[in-house]
Amino acid sequence: MMNISKRTLVREIQVTSILQPSSDRLQVCSNEVSELAEGPLWKHSSQSLYWLDIINKKLFERSFVTNEISSWELPYTTTSMASDSSNPNVLWLISEEALLYFDITSGECRDVLSIALPKGYRTNDGSVGPDGKYWFGTMMNQPQPNKGNIFSIDKDRVIKLELEGIAIPNTFNWLNDGRLLLSDSLIQKSYFYKSNSSLDRGDAFLDLSDTLGTPDGGAVDEKGNIWIALWGLGKVVCYSPEGKEIQEISLPVPQPSSCCFGGIENDILFITTAREGLTSAEIQKYPHSGKVFCIKLSVRGEPMNDFSLELVC
Repeated sequence: MMNISKRTLVREIQVTSILQPSSDRLQVCSNEVSELAEGPLWKHSSQSLYWLDIINKKLFERSFVTNEISSWELPYTTTSMASDSSNPNVLWLISEEALLYFDITSGECRDVLSIALPKGYRTNDGSVGPDGKYWFGTMMNQPQPNKGNIFSIDKDRVIKLELEGIAIPNTFNWLNDGRLLLSDSLIQKSYFYKSNSSLDRGDAFLDLSDTLGTPDGGAVDEKGNIWIALWGLGKVVCYSPEGKEIQEISLPVPQPSSCCFGGIENDILFITTAREGLTSAEIQKYPHSGKVFCIKLSVRGEPMNDFSLELVC
């Protein structure tokens, strides 16, 4: 157990004129530009969207009640987050150094559990599983084949190595039958894993290795279909659990990074994007890179699981 470090993060607020979408037209949700926007999370309690800028160590909130955009400077490189199961004002953040407890209202941010990664590594995507554990991936800052891992954190503060050998772990989507969809973005493939006592990998669910794209973050809808952001291909694609392409959302940017469902009816898809790695000419060609998009769909999203861990004062 680590010595708990506490700090207060300062909220910066600005007002936006962008409204919640009411049709199936793709629109910009926030004009805030992130270098690498990731980890979108919708909180129904506040009708707010949260997302991270991994590279610039920032957390954003877009409120659809007050029409304000808030931001906080984070102490570490933070890569995914989850809601708390008992306190609507709390977020759990996975960072390169620790599992963080963050109270949105007070600004209190605590290092709760150390994540002692080797030098040259950081965390990446993650989500809470149906088992209540917070599952997350790690990767090298300069990715190399098979040099990333999958870990989980349970309510008793136990960190467990669940799977080895994924270079850039992404997606972390759970289906109702207990399968976990994971992607290795370095090799441009996604696989279903059966989460029993150990993770058993099936055949490739999605193989983009003959394209310029790679599967990144995703979301699951109420029908069990999977919406995956395809980095490098400028689109989000909906697939059936059998791998059939159902719907495609084209974006005016080449690097969508993740997506999540939200809105009052949970039928709005929010899509984060990035400008990391783009040349100045590419940014001029795709000026909306790094912004968050949204679109109203004809299907609702599957609710995401919350996390719970008792604090030690």
